[in-house]
Amino acid sequence: PDRLASFPDNTITFYDAAGNVIRKNYLSVLDDLRQTIARLEQWGIEPGMRVGILASNSYEWVLHDLALMHLRCTSVAFPDEFGVHSSGELIEKYRLAVLLLSVRDNWPATAPATSTAFIDQENTDVEIQRHTPTTDEEQIFSLTFSSGTAGRIKCLITNERGAEETVANFY
Repeated sequence: PDRLASFPDNTITFYDAAGNVIRKNYLSVLDDLRQTIARLEQWGIEPGMRVGILASNSYEWVLHDLALMHLRCTSVAFPDEFGVHSSGELIEKYRLAVLLLSVRDNWPATAPATSTAFIDQENTDVEIQRHTPTTDEEQIFSLTFSSGTAGRIKCLITNERGAEETVANFY
């Protein structure tokens, strides 16, 4: 988050829920990000936890993904195809502390349930699932899904070093 303060004149542009174009400078984004981090911590999100996000692309999605990076959690970004699974199935199979959803989405089977929260509205009494870690390996940065060339969805495990190298090569 602190890197955002290094570029106070840079901006992010996005559409809000009503379809209006919104432009925010990085200092405003930093304020929103700090609030998102505080809210996740208030729910009990801690380093090493896996947090799923099944939501359409949005400003709130980006804020939550950045907040999870800051908190050193493993982000599990589900593509739309996972909307056919129940929240409970996703939480159990991927050992999620919580599954984040958006009120704007309407998935065929995934809906608010125990251990779900919304990225775009206030939540009260978020119930966090606590799973015992299964490995001492380098912290998993994210679980990412890709259909690749085979056309079947696969789960890719990314550690922090791999993510940094990808960003550096892209940049």
